[in-house]
Amino acid sequence: MWQSLNSDGWGLYLGEPEAQQTELAGQLPLTEFKVRFYPPVAAFILEGDRRHPRQRIRCGPQDQQGQVSYVDYTVPLPDRSFNEFSRWVNRFLGHVQVLAPPSLVTAHRDAITAQMALYKSENTSKEKTSSPHPPIRSPKSSPYGQAK
Repeated sequence: MWQSLNSDGWGLYLGEPEAQQTELAGQLPLTEFKVRFYPPVAAFILEGDRRHPRQRIRCGPQDQQGQVSYVDYTVPLPDRSFNEFSRWVNRFLGHVQVLAPPSLVTAHRDAITAQMALYKSENTSKEKTSSPHPPIRSPKSSPYGQAK
């Protein structure tokens, strides 16, 4: 069962039991996920021809040196794979453009906007006292005891 579910999905999350049964019966609709990778990540994507059994990779035009200008990566996935696929795509920020589905385009754009807001904050002094994120602790100040 796990192998069947894993061949449709992306990552380790297999969804809820009811959806699993629908998927195993071949009745769960798949959504087309499409992203465009730009150099230097495009070369890495071309190396991985086994990321997913249903993936399709299409190269864009080549420049005069023979390097592809982009690589389109398309894969049909169940909705349960949305978060894991999104996290995988986010690893390549700056070198990837999400093309479909519209919900992933929006989520990716929102993540980029939130990241940019952290850098565009008007109060960027080192003495900033409020942050939406907890402070990073050095090993000496770890709540789990002394670093070894």
